[in-house]
Amino acid sequence: MRGRRLLGKNSFTTNFILCYQHALIWSIIRYRAKGDETKEPPQIYGSNPIEVAWTVIPIIIVFTLFLVTTRSIYSLDMKEAGLPQNPFNLH
Repeated sequence: MRGRRLLGKNSFTTNFILCYQHALIWSIIRYRAKGDETKEPPQIYGSNPIEVAWTVIPIIIVFTLFLVTTRSIYSLDMKEAGLPQNPFNLH
């Protein structure tokens, strides 16, 4: 019974890897350069607002996750130590 469970998990991974390799090999063969193509195609540059957006948005997400995690860890540490959870509360 144990062997079947492991085989089930491994077959998913194996199928995923085989599909990935198939797509990779197909795209390499399909889009390889032909014999008479020796020069670079014309370069197209992107949009500055889009490039700023895909740089700034992940930074904001990571910073937010950092703040939430830091607050949670600090709160748990204060609970375990028996200290007040908000040290800036002046009441």
